[in-house]
Amino acid sequence: MPPRILHLFAVSALGGSELGALAYINRQPEFVHSAIFVEPGGPALERYAAAGIEVRTLDQPLTGPIALYRAHRRLEAALRTDPPALLHAYGLRPSILARFLQPRLPLVQAVHSIDRHRPPWQAYLDKETARRVDRYLTNSTAAADFLATERGVERARIRVVPNGIDVEAVAAAAPERERTRNMLGVPVACTLVLTVANLREPKGLDVLIGVAERLAAARPAPLFVWLIAGTGPLGGDLAKELARRGLAERVRLIGFRSDIPALLAAADLFCLTSRREGVPVSILEAMAAGKAVVATEVGGVSELVVSGETGLLAPAEDDAALAGALLALFGDRERAIALGRAGQERARAHFTLDRAAGEIGAVYRELVAEQPAAALSDPSPVSNLDRR
Repeated sequence: MPPRILHLFAVSALGGSELGALAYINRQPEFVHSAIFVEPGGPALERYAAAGIEVRTLDQPLTGPIALYRAHRRLEAALRTDPPALLHAYGLRPSILARFLQPRLPLVQAVHSIDRHRPPWQAYLDKETARRVDRYLTNSTAAADFLATERGVERARIRVVPNGIDVEAVAAAAPERERTRNMLGVPVACTLVLTVANLREPKGLDVLIGVAERLAAARPAPLFVWLIAGTGPLGGDLAKELARRGLAERVRLIGFRSDIPALLAAADLFCLTSRREGVPVSILEAMAAGKAVVATEVGGVSELVVSGETGLLAPAEDDAALAGALLALFGDRERAIALGRAGQERARAHFTLDRAAGEIGAVYRELVAEQPAAALSDPSPVSNLDRR
């Protein structure tokens, strides 16, 4: 029987982590895969089930330390009769649930962003129990450096595997450009800017509004439409703020979309205004589509976008610099096209799905081979914290 890998997610939104993990799973036939989503069901759970993956939810919102404890108990009960060979937790909260499992399971934690803004109790739990993670999988050297220098994780337990995407599948949507622009009601002469992001605080959507306001106030004012594809808790507030500033016609919230390659084909530029990031799949998709990227230089973004060669980078929170970068490309379409082409070649050379899936699979095989020894020894002593 092939080893079973259990993928553990906090939420069932369809973000980059959830979609990327599914793409890798589909390229790892040497394992049996299953998934658990801690919070109640949503689109990711449905997508995984449709792909033939055994999936369930703990139906426990993660709203604080008590909720985290309840989720841990539910996870332990769910795994009691059929434990997997290995557990892959995506993010800190599901990892903390898994660190306290009895009996202990080999644990991989995905670290896709550098987050220094955790609540104190989460940061404390992370630091005190970090040695219970057998391997950290990061998608950037910036995240690896963060783990080593600020969390004290030994480099031997960290693996850097840059995100991968199906470059050719995204590029194949190029002929959809005119049809998609017509469907969206975007005039031929209008510059279309696209953002794909969960509508959450780390994505810097308040900064995006400031950038759009500067673009609209520029003289001469460029003809542009900015589409934001994605859902999240800030959607309502974002819509109200756009209306308040008179930007609702310029900046359009189009919700969750399953046709991102077609939207990218229709776009002229891709922009991400995040204040915190790992290695955004959305930027990789934009590169695969041959679009110049304008983004903030946070997390692992600079490991994707070579500023001046495949796009333009600006400091986080700097709406003036971001607006200036966009305006520069609005006025120089040939440069924007050249940056996009260079980005597409970079994506083909370095960021494929097969490469990433293979490197992650190698980490799984390494830990599964060590499983008997791992099951007999715990790398950290039992403390009062573990007994809670």
